[in-house]
Amino acid sequence: MKNVTISMRLYALVALFLAILTAALTFSLFETFHEMERERKAGLASMNETAVAILEQYYRLEQSGSLTREAAQQQAKTTIAAMRYGKGSGYFWINDMHPKMVMHPIKPEMNGTDLTANKDPNGKALFVEFVNTVKAGGQGFVDYYWPKPGAPDPVEKFSHVAGFAPWGWIVGTGVYVDDLEAVFWSDAYFNIGLCVLSALLVIGVAAAVVRSVTRPIDLIRQSMKRIADGDGAAEIQFADRRNEIGAIAKTLLVLRDSVNERSALQAREADQQRALEEARRGNETVLRSASERQAHAMTQLGNSLEALANGDLTVELADIGADYEKLRMDFNRAVGALHGAIEAIARTGHVVNDSASDISGATGNLSRRTEQQAAALEETAAALDEITATVRTASERANEARQMVQDTKTSAGRSGEIVRNAVDAMGRIEDSSKRIGQIISVIDEIAFQTNLLALNAGVEAARAGEAGRGFAVVAQEVRELAQRSANAAKEIKTLINRSAEEVGGGVALVRSTGDALDEIMALVNRVDGHVNSIATAAREQATGLQEINTSVNHMDQMTQQNAAMVEETTAASQTLAEESQQLRSLLSRFELGHGAGREVSRAA
Repeated sequence: MKNVTISMRLYALVALFLAILTAALTFSLFETFHEMERERKAGLASMNETAVAILEQYYRLEQSGSLTREAAQQQAKTTIAAMRYGKGSGYFWINDMHPKMVMHPIKPEMNGTDLTANKDPNGKALFVEFVNTVKAGGQGFVDYYWPKPGAPDPVEKFSHVAGFAPWGWIVGTGVYVDDLEAVFWSDAYFNIGLCVLSALLVIGVAAAVVRSVTRPIDLIRQSMKRIADGDGAAEIQFADRRNEIGAIAKTLLVLRDSVNERSALQAREADQQRALEEARRGNETVLRSASERQAHAMTQLGNSLEALANGDLTVELADIGADYEKLRMDFNRAVGALHGAIEAIARTGHVVNDSASDISGATGNLSRRTEQQAAALEETAAALDEITATVRTASERANEARQMVQDTKTSAGRSGEIVRNAVDAMGRIEDSSKRIGQIISVIDEIAFQTNLLALNAGVEAARAGEAGRGFAVVAQEVRELAQRSANAAKEIKTLINRSAEEVGGGVALVRSTGDALDEIMALVNRVDGHVNSIATAAREQATGLQEINTSVNHMDQMTQQNAAMVEETTAASQTLAEESQQLRSLLSRFELGHGAGREVSRAA
């Protein structure tokens, strides 16, 4: 960077700006083209959904028995073949999964033909690709080349195909994209023209700015070269400016006057040499004396000029005789003026250096603080994202809890209903147990009467003797059966009574369960209210955190912009410091005395 000229640095900034502008316009151009493609594909998918809906309608007519499959398919093909969009250029076709063409409204001669070998000019088997796309995802897009209606040459086209599984059909529609390419190139030419116009404008302005900076420096450099070559009439421009260029030009004026004085002195010296030569012929002694004085004056003047040429601005021409007093005064006055100008430039360089150092330090601190602030904002944004996610999760869990409470409330209601039904069933069981007990009592009485009858029959059989022996055996069996029936009736009655007691206990427990469920219902209602409040608060917190997150992201963007500006300021301060260093290098060649020398050294 130190060896790069100022003009090259400025032109590099202009080139960077033009490169960024070109990249931005190119990105915008391609993004617009892709957006048009996406819109065109979305329209295709929407139109194809209409055709699939028509197939589904006729399939439902087939399923309901209103139409046979052949009639439904024929009417569906007729309806879809008549459909048009896009000023009549858009149409729909149908092929099967073989693939064979089922219906093509523009080229009906293709109907029923095998499409396996049908390829576009690039060799793509487009109908096979349609089938593969439908098999892979049920629907999708395929790009290929196909002639427009009424035109023989194929052009690029996007098609959307969707499968209709009940009939094994694929319905598709496509749109030509050559118009998108025309729009793309139209926008491209416009952007190219805009870039060229902007480049010319920026280059023109940059050239003017660069010329306003470099031209004065170049002219001053040329003037310095002419003065160094001994041209005392060299024109010094920009001395009227109140800036560093003006100060340098004023210093050059003083230097030019010194050179002119030296030239005049040399001319006078030549004249004096001639006068001395003439006087020598007349008066050798006077000539020798004058020659010695002149030699002394010239020696002193030469030494002073040599010291001045070496940068010693503290030199003063001592007394060199009355004949050369005016020369001595003019020389000392010129050196004093040059000394003052260089001292002023040294002080200015010191101020510039200090200012550049302060600016560099301040921008460095500001850059670090900006980076720290950006890091803190990024951490804050990340923490807010986590809090927002947590609050959103809490809101979702609260909604789930509210749904669970609602489900619990519903289940508790159903449980209460079941408990009431159980109480009623227990009551009915208790009534049935009582009726069974009554029936068992009747059975017991019947068994008792049967036992008595069997006993009486046994007595009568005993009276009958041998003739009633068989009847006595039967009577004995009947009495034993009656006795067993009585015993069984007693056991059943005991079990029924015990069951009745258990049923009574069960009824009490079920009623207690019903009361507990009523209390649970009341608690569930209260929990439902609390959960609703929690869910509402969580949603409000999520909304508030989202707004805070948006604000933090905006602050982060502003901080990034500030950091970029700080980097630019740092670069400018470094450039200023480098220019100040070059100025100090030039000033270090001059000797300004003890006080001024320290100041120049401090500036250095």
